[in-house]
Amino acid sequence: MKTTRVLIVLAIMTTIICMFSCKNGINGKSTDKDSTIVNTLSKDSTKVDTLWNDSVQHVFFDTPFGASEDELIKNFAKHGLKLNKDVSDFGFSMLVFNPAPGKRITFEGMAWEIVQVYLANNFDYISFYTKGTKNKSTAIPNFNNVVDKLSQKYKLTIIEPDSAHLKADEVRMVFSKSGLRATVYYGEVECLDKKDNYYDTQLDYYVMYK
Repeated sequence: MKTTRVLIVLAIMTTIICMFSCKNGINGKSTDKDSTIVNTLSKDSTKVDTLWNDSVQHVFFDTPFGASEDELIKNFAKHGLKLNKDVSDFGFSMLVFNPAPGKRITFEGMAWEIVQVYLANNFDYISFYTKGTKNKSTAIPNFNNVVDKLSQKYKLTIIEPDSAHLKADEVRMVFSKSGLRATVYYGEVECLDKKDNYYDTQLDYYVMYK
């Protein structure tokens, strides 16, 4: 049930974000070989050999998981995140934010192009997207930088993308005993015309409901 819910959320988020920047799947490779991240889920494994953390971050831009939609929009605005009403889907409680004019969205020491949140009842899922690039060699450091930042705070588990049902070649997950998780993945974003494909990194934080 937990996995199904997360996959449904990921599917909805991908559909909405396609409307904004043609995200409809990723498929790429990174060269990150961080020796501090040691656990791997092979394609033949039936379960993840997880590295557990006591907790995972749950407050973003002064807004904790569980906050209302109104509270979230107000707090995000104070931090320079502008709600994009054209691509947000209020029926699915899916909100998309871009940098307000003259502002930058910074998190984990990086600039992000898009922030997307999902509210099942209240705020419980957030995604960060980097600015896409045509140059794979330029995009790979973005993923590695996020992995480096996360590895300073958490124990990361390497996940085989096929096992995680993600169209990406590099995936890291943060598992916590508190029921919160984070996922970072990287790859090629396929646009509908196949001509404008680009490389991107996505970082998600979310609540795993029982």
